[in-house]
Order: sequence, then C-alpha cells, then structure tokens
Amino acid sequence: MKNLRWIQSAAACFLALILGAEQVSAAVTLGGEGTVYPEKEHAEVSLGEMSRELFDQEAFDQAVEELDELSGRKGQEDQVLEQYQVILEETDRLYTQYVLLTLDYYRDVENKEIAEKYEESEKLLMEAGNTAAETLSALLDSRYYGQLLTETMGEENAGAFMAYDGITMRESILTQREMDLIREYEEALVQDYDSPREENQVLGEIYLELVEVRTDLAETQGYDNYADYAYEQGYYRDYTVEDVEALRQQVKEHLVPLYEACLDCALENNVDAIYTGRQEDSGEMLERLIVPMEKIHPEVGTAYKYFLSQELYDIEPDEKKIDMGYTVELPFYGDAYIYDSGSGTYEDYFTMIHEFGHFTSVFYEDNHYLYSVVNMDVSEIHSQGLEVLFWPYFEEIVPGMGRTMQIYTVYEMLTNIVFCCIYDEIEQEIYRNPDMTLEELNRTVEEISSGYGEIPPLDRYEWVEMTHLYQQPFYVISYATSALAALELLEMAQENRDQALDAYMEISASGTGTAYCQVLENTGLRNIFQEGAVKETAEAMAGLLDLELPEPEISQTPAPEQEPQEKILESVLGGMSQWLSELTENRRQMLWDAL
Repeated sequence: MKNLRWIQSAAACFLALILGAEQVSAAVTLGGEGTVYPEKEHAEVSLGEMSRELFDQEAFDQAVEELDELSGRKGQEDQVLEQYQVILEETDRLYTQYVLLTLDYYRDVENKEIAEKYEESEKLLMEAGNTAAETLSALLDSRYYGQLLTETMGEENAGAFMAYDGITMRESILTQREMDLIREYEEALVQDYDSPREENQVLGEIYLELVEVRTDLAETQGYDNYADYAYEQGYYRDYTVEDVEALRQQVKEHLVPLYEACLDCALENNVDAIYTGRQEDSGEMLERLIVPMEKIHPEVGTAYKYFLSQELYDIEPDEKKIDMGYTVELPFYGDAYIYDSGSGTYEDYFTMIHEFGHFTSVFYEDNHYLYSVVNMDVSEIHSQGLEVLFWPYFEEIVPGMGRTMQIYTVYEMLTNIVFCCIYDEIEQEIYRNPDMTLEELNRTVEEISSGYGEIPPLDRYEWVEMTHLYQQPFYVISYATSALAALELLEMAQENRDQALDAYMEISASGTGTAYCQVLENTGLRNIFQEGAVKETAEAMAGLLDLELPEPEISQTPAPEQEPQEKILESVLGGMSQWLSELTENRRQMLWDAL
C-alpha cells in the first residue's frame, strides 16, 4: 500500500514537517546529551537570506542515475551511500524551496508571478519525491545493497519504501487536479462576494469536485470511500473511524453541556476583551512571552530566543495575506517558521503560543523530508498542550486579564473538541455519499450540527470558509483528540505542575512520528476512547472553573430548517481560534457585538 507522504497533495501534507553543495555561512548546535531534545544544527539564517533556488536538478538526476547503475554491481558500498546522501539532501533542499515559495504565495495570493513559481515547485516536489521513492525502493530490493540501506535508514523507513510501487498515470492526474482545485479555492476565498449564499455557490462547487477527485483517488488505493483512506493512510492514526464515532457520542453526552456552561462563564468574565485591539504592538507581544517560555522549560526558552533573533515569523495583519496561521519546517536550514495573518487583538497571544508549540517540536526534530511521518493528533498536543500550560502566566503577560485568558483557554479547547467532532461527522457523511448536490450538502451541514445539544446549527452557507475541509480533509478531528489530551495536562498541572511539564516535554521531544494512543500510554494520560474518559475530563474542567453541569440532553432529531441566528451563532463559534476557524475580522466584530 502506498503510504509515503509525497503521493498526497503537497498542500495536504504541508504542516508535516544536511546541507548540500550550498553551505550556510553560520550555524549553531542545540540539544543533545543531557537535554530533552536530540542534537541538531540550525543555520542562523533569517527568512530574507534564505534562497528560493536551493534544489539542484542536475545533481539529483545524476544521483538517481548512478544509484540505478550501481545497484547491479557488487562492492560499491561507499559510492552507494554517497549518492543516497545526495538524494536525501536534494529532497531536503527541494521541500525547503517549496515551503519558502508557499510562504511567498500566501502573503499575496493574487500575485500571478509568485503563484506560478509556487505551482511549479509543488509539481516538482511531487515528481522528485516519486522518483526518489522508486529509486530507493529498487535499491532496497537489490541483492547487494538492500541490507546496507536498511541498516542505514532504519527498518521502519525501509519497510515504507519497499512497499512503494510508484504512481500510476491516473493517480498523477488526480493528484494534480486536487492541487489545482485547492489553489483555485485559495484564490476564490479572498474575493469579495455580495452575500454568503453567492460565496457558498462558488466555493461549494469547488468542494464538490474535490470530493469527486478524492473519492477516485481512494478507489485507486483499494478503498470504498475517501474517509477510510484518509484515516488509515493519510494521517498515520492508531485509532479507527469507529473509535471516533463512539468518542463523538461521549462528547455529546458530557462535553456539550460543559461547553454551554463554559460559554456562559466566559461571557460573564469579559471574554469579549480577547477580541479587542491590544495596546502593545507585535514586537512587544513577542517580548512578553520570553520569560514564560523559559519557565515552561529552559530548552523551550532557548528555542524561543533563537526564533526571535532570526525573525522566523510573519505575524502582521495584511489584507493581501491569506487568512490562516501555521508552522512549517525548513529542513535544509534546520529551522522552522511561523506564518499568521494576525488580528491585532489579544487572540494573537493564543495563536503565537499555539504555533510555538509546533515550532519547538519541529525545530528540535532532526529528520530528512523523505523520512517525515507526521501524526497530526500528536502534533496538536505540542501546540494545545503549550497553551494550557501557560495558565499561571497569563496575568503577568497581560495584567488585568489573567482570569479572562484562563477561562478563554478552557473555552477554546472545548470549542475545538465540540466543533471538530461536528466537522468530522459532516466530512464522514459527505465522503460516504459523494454524489450529494450542493443543496444537499448545505442541508447536511445544518442537520448534523443540530444534533449537539442546544448549540445552534452551523450556518448552511458559511462552512465553505473552513479551509481545512479543502486543504486537509479529516484533519480537524486531530484538534479534538489533542485538545482532550491537553485538558488532561491542565488537570494534572493543578495537582502536580512539574509532572505535567515533564509529560508535555516528553510529548514535545517525541516529535511527530509516534502514534497518538502510544504517546498517551507513554506519558500516563487517559485513553480518550475508553468509556468514561471524556466524562472524567468534563468533571475535572467543571471543578476547575467551578461550574455546575446540567443533566445532558442529546438531541436526536435535527432541528427544522430556519434562517440562522447570526449573532447567537457567531458567539458560539467565535472562540474557535484563527488557526482553526479562519474567521474574518468582520466576523470577529460580529462576535464582539453579540457578546
């Protein structure tokens, strides 16, 4: 089965995630013996100094040709390992080049020249990844060098390459069409529309074609539907669709009532202040986080100071930027980078803390692009776990808002759990019934979201602004699973903060290659899929916020169609952070007004 990352859309594996002929001018080595994280070299190069022409096509092609020729000759171990290293280094270069061009593109989606370079790099990455995989697969199968290469790259990596059987013409066409549709969506998303219904019509039609293309892709891999394919092959999950179905039921029974109570608590504690314009600029905001990062752990503080010194971020609001926030690895330089469209509000603190949780893990993780396996459920514990562990520091960061920010943190986690369960259920229904019309899809969104207690249903038109549905299908459930783990870290920290910090650092240092349930077991956290686990979390959070929980009422009958109550709905959805909901500034203002 093809489970190597380059057979997926480059955009879909973007959050995933050595030096070759072009050497960097300076470098610093961090981590290593006696530290939490492994040793890794970092280039100490700012984004402006990073080249967009890193990949050497000639060197790559020559290495491929030589390995093909050497595989049939005995006694060429040194030459084989030398050319194998070239393959690793050049694909690191190419992926880094692609990441940098993507950053340029997201800063100005309507710039045609930048868009063309981005598209070319995306195609090149897929082609070179496929070529590299086929070459290494053949070498592993050779009589002379299979064992040598297995020992060099490790049995797990070798097994993945051995199972790779190339991309067929049909798969290549479908994957290219998927990437084209994602770009079409990204460009259409930033346009102005006369009404939500018009936007839904334009973006919804793109989504319908994406569903069709992805369904065909799943069929090429022997799956009946894309939902099963995405869970099993796309995200390296060690839990099943059935596990999540049971989890959603626990969420409806135990967390939806808590969410509703927490929403009332948040409103009573001035949560609207989170969405107001902050007095300090971005520079001062970043400076205020230095001491708390060091308190989390000295190595987190070291990474943060490096991040600031090299200015590995773009967080200023700009109308040209696509509205999202993410962290991405730059393997050639040994670094990572944070992009955020920014809001200019106190919400940016949460976004930065969240993204720096991602940054720290990939900053220290030393792995080649070709070996990268990203478990999003674990990756999002890196981010959301760091958010909850900032609980005691909020008052010193923003004097006078400490309690409000604490309550918002829990509210945000609960929002992520509840609404990501809703979106996952919606995706399951759509991809298991891929022949839906847009009207049927809109109705499905409204009907499924009506089944979560007293929470008003999602707007039947505005779901098209949820970028994850287009760029990374079935990603969102990872926010829910990871938020449950993060809330347990918060629960643990109330009783033994050192234990919670140690558990978090172990998760962060484990990188993104370890399976989610295994990480929970390794760190002594609850298995969230076991009966009663969600109830324990709900009771702990209710106790932490001194909330009384009503008896759960699970709505089994979809609410009748009605015009959405805009302001009420926005107050429910407003807590979803920018990296999840991609809310526009106008919609934040609607939430503020509603509160």
